[in-house]
Amino acid sequence: MTNAIKKTMGKYYRPISIIQSKMPESSLRNKAKCFYYNHAFSRGKWRLSYKDKAYILDICGIKAKYCTNPFSDLTSLVGYLEYWERGKSGLVIDAGGFEGIFSVCAGILTGSAGKVLVLEPFPESSIKIEENIALNKLHNVKVFGYAVWHREERLILDVSNPHAAALASSSGDRRIEVVGKKLDDILKETNLDGPVSLIKMDIEGAEIQALHGCEEIIARWKPQFIVASYHIVDGEPTTKRVEEFLLKRDYEVKTVFKEHPLTVGYPNNR
Repeated sequence: MTNAIKKTMGKYYRPISIIQSKMPESSLRNKAKCFYYNHAFSRGKWRLSYKDKAYILDICGIKAKYCTNPFSDLTSLVGYLEYWERGKSGLVIDAGGFEGIFSVCAGILTGSAGKVLVLEPFPESSIKIEENIALNKLHNVKVFGYAVWHREERLILDVSNPHAAALASSSGDRRIEVVGKKLDDILKETNLDGPVSLIKMDIEGAEIQALHGCEEIIARWKPQFIVASYHIVDGEPTTKRVEEFLLKRDYEVKTVFKEHPLTVGYPNNR
């Protein structure tokens, strides 16, 4: 859970957390969480419930099911869905799928006419994505364990925090080796050819390298981009560098959501 969410909870966060911590893990506890989330945070944009061992999210006119609590991802999910121009058919790429919160919604919204390619290098998260895909009976969502990068390379990820698996630094005591590849190459290898309509990215500060790895996709299809740009690299948020990259490639660019910045790129030829 992000600090922004905790701040929004204000004076109610601590007492409610204490009450919930004393409740045994049960359907009742999960229902109580959903009731609180709906009244404290949704602002009418979504509704979360719990039934038959699954969380049910009602958002954008669809109902998606999750085996894990999607609440911590709902702030960014609202942004992805609000700024995604869904008029174009084609392949949606979810780079940094985590547990598939966006991937499932994308699979439902694109339907049988579209496809979703999910890239998530952390195996534990990939398992959750597959469970959520099965829970929603989706056949148009495919998951691959590559890290999105600007060349093919073995990378070390720090997965001490499974919510934010990132390139390893001097900190962190749990690390795994993964394969990093360009999006251009991944697309060819997976046989999920375009047209690519949307690339969503949230890859913990590796967004700049990943963008340089999809130059062929940009030149061929000019997809829309929605990039999580709040990560700190070299002491600065990645927002400015993401904006500069897209502007140089003839995109209309804006950054939205101050508490969780997303940089949105619309092709000027749309």
